[in-house]
Amino acid sequence: MAEVPLNPFSSEAARGHLNPPPGVRTEGVEAGLDARKACIEERSVVGDYVSTAEVRLTTQTGPDRRPDATVGGGFRGHLNRLVQGLERGMRFFTESPPPEVDRTPREQVERFDLVTVSRFQGSTRRHRTPVLLVPALMIKPYLFDLRPGHSLAESLLERGFDVFVVDFGVPDEADAHLRISDYVFSFLPRALEAVTRASGQPAATLLGYCTGGLFALLCAASRQSQVANLVLLACPMDYEKMGVISFITRRYQRQLHALLDRLGYVPGFVPSLAVDVADPLGGLTRYSDLFLSVWDHEYRKGRQALNHWLHDLVPGPRDAWKEFLDTFVVGNALVEGRVELAGRTLHLEEVRCPLLALAGKRDPIATEASTREIVDLVGSPDRTFQVVPGGHVGIVAGSSAPQTTWRLVEDWLEPRS
Repeated sequence: MAEVPLNPFSSEAARGHLNPPPGVRTEGVEAGLDARKACIEERSVVGDYVSTAEVRLTTQTGPDRRPDATVGGGFRGHLNRLVQGLERGMRFFTESPPPEVDRTPREQVERFDLVTVSRFQGSTRRHRTPVLLVPALMIKPYLFDLRPGHSLAESLLERGFDVFVVDFGVPDEADAHLRISDYVFSFLPRALEAVTRASGQPAATLLGYCTGGLFALLCAASRQSQVANLVLLACPMDYEKMGVISFITRRYQRQLHALLDRLGYVPGFVPSLAVDVADPLGGLTRYSDLFLSVWDHEYRKGRQALNHWLHDLVPGPRDAWKEFLDTFVVGNALVEGRVELAGRTLHLEEVRCPLLALAGKRDPIATEASTREIVDLVGSPDRTFQVVPGGHVGIVAGSSAPQTTWRLVEDWLEPRS
């Protein structure tokens, strides 16, 4: 007869039919419970943040748990633990200090206009080809360095890469004239030159996220000799397949232009609003998942750091967004394989360096359908497209990203660096 799996919430589990996790403290637990307690793995999806957390059915000591001899076993014990976890979780969000973000040490190697180029400090650099992280417009680049122990930049350093990041700064009304061509033909090439100069290498890997991936792709088409590898994360190619965002932009293009002219810039809250519009159910489930997982300390730290980043976005230049909407979203120029910018024509078939493109399985903006076409547009014989877990932000900074996105990128880059 097949063995029936033990329900971790059953009275049998509570009486100790499962082995305890290492380091579990069992003092103060009522008679009838021994050191063998149940532990299950529960997957919590919070918008773009995906948390894999252990649900411990034992009382533990530590920063997040206090011994309590009264919780008991069975259903009442589980209910008491849930209430205690909710109490600690609410105390964490209301009383804890701001999260630790953007903590990996780095030094500035170049500054011009609004742009800063920095080099992360690592102890061992085993790979010759440096990596330049390119953020999207309107975001602060510490998405790549979200928090200690959960940082793409930190992970790349540990694998022996020489890691740089470009920060496009905080534009205001005086920068309304900036266009996509300024980022593609000026800002990013100058940042790339700073990286090759500081590293002493002739070329670098460009790793771009969202519109940062667009800048990296077009830069690679115009500066082939300086781009050794190209990594694109959540970067759409066919904007007709972006769903509701594409529909709204095409339907209300004239009104969006008028609004941009009146404001002079794109407010910083727009990117997070776009995610909620593209995935309204995701916005609702974030609150329910928060309630269900608020007891978990690691989940709370990750959620707090991501919320801090999402509320720390920056304005976008008016003309850059007009050009982006007209040329790429409405004009859908990339699927034609060529782009006209500032009187210059860029051909994507000129991108001949190795290419890795990743799409988030649950991304409502850079959908799999909108990103997949990249492999048919570039001229590189070494090109890979893959879908990974996560949403539009989770693909870079979700809790599953270290085991999926980061590891895949690092494994792919090592033999090419």
